[in-house]
Amino acid sequence: MLQEAIALKPDDLSTHGVNCMLSYYDNPAQSKNLFEASGWLQHWETLELMRNNQFEEAEAAWGSLSGQYSDWRLDFVKYKYLQMKIRQGEHEQAIQVFSEILKRNTFVNYRLFSTDPELDPLRDLDGFKVLMKRYFPEKG
Repeated sequence: MLQEAIALKPDDLSTHGVNCMLSYYDNPAQSKNLFEASGWLQHWETLELMRNNQFEEAEAAWGSLSGQYSDWRLDFVKYKYLQMKIRQGEHEQAIQVFSEILKRNTFVNYRLFSTDPELDPLRDLDGFKVLMKRYFPEKG
């Protein structure tokens, strides 16, 4: 269905972006070509630095990327930044990043946040519990 949407509106960056992000989840290395074709190679490179725990380089790349973009694509990368902060053991900073993600309300998914094993180190923290209750009160 996504490929049909891209075929119908080949110049719509949103459909290309969704395709890039979904392909990154399926196979990060193979998704590079899609990111490059969409003009988002910098996003892919930043994601790869984060995924490969190249923390200093990833911080610099994130700083550059977040200074250039403010749309929904950045929220996907920011979620990966959150996961990187958790792997670094920087849980308080991770809670702050999680709060920023939730405030923007463009990359908010209760199922993802409640089941992603990479968020496990945050689950018992008061800050995480407060944010989950604030943004998902019906899930309780």
